[in-house]
Amino acid sequence: MNKLSLLVICSVLFCSGCAYHSSPSREDKNNSLGHVDLIADITPQGRATNIRTLYATNPEFQNIAIKFLKHNHYRPAVKNGIPITEYNHKVHVDFTPDQ
Repeated sequence: MNKLSLLVICSVLFCSGCAYHSSPSREDKNNSLGHVDLIADITPQGRATNIRTLYATNPEFQNIAIKFLKHNHYRPAVKNGIPITEYNHKVHVDFTPDQ
């Protein structure tokens, strides 16, 4: 698994109603080893909590994707200039071979 790299799609867009990339392009499908679709709450401090898996092509990928979300810091949603919790943010993680 150390020869895998993660490509996170849509994880940097932390606003309510962000676009969710649900179908990878034909080229992405050919290069992908698998993917995981997750949903999480993003706290005002920029941490992912309440992480749930919607779909995983491989249970091992699921655990790696969850750890990836837990260890990253995100830009929280802002309302009236104040950071707020964003609930049910969707994240798609592709697993691709190192190039």
